[in-house]
Amino acid sequence: MKFNIGEELRDLFPEKGNKDDLRLLEMMSAVEEENVKLKKENTKLIRMVRQYKMMIKEKEQEINERNLTFDEAGDLAEYTLKINKVMEAAQRAAQDYVNTNRKMEEKARQEADQIIQEALEKRESIIKNALNEASRIQYMNVTTIKKMQDEIKLLLQPEFH
Repeated sequence: MKFNIGEELRDLFPEKGNKDDLRLLEMMSAVEEENVKLKKENTKLIRMVRQYKMMIKEKEQEINERNLTFDEAGDLAEYTLKINKVMEAAQRAAQDYVNTNRKMEEKARQEADQIIQEALEKRESIIKNALNEASRIQYMNVTTIKKMQDEIKLLLQPEFH
């Protein structure tokens, strides 16, 4: 829908309807419409320019990364040497890991042996104490039984009756 400002003004002010003034207003209105349209297009173009700039940056970054890769790699022999050094370091790390595990395993084995030895010693001590206590109780029982037998004999003797 096109807005015709000249007709609107003519309807509002019929007595002042100078044709030149109305034409000028219509031209200004058309210019304003064109400005709005151009601003929209300009905004759209600015967005596109930003997108293209971002794409250019990404491509430049990719190119720089590739250049770094090529620069770093150098020739095949140099690259192979670098890989060998990495592999040697990995081998050393793996060997260190194995050695550490062996040491830890040996230490754990020694601790387990010590715990077992202490448990055996404690068992022997408990058994020895239990045998001693059993012997003491047996001796007390034998002594008590002998005393009781002696008292029974005394009680059973005819002279006390």
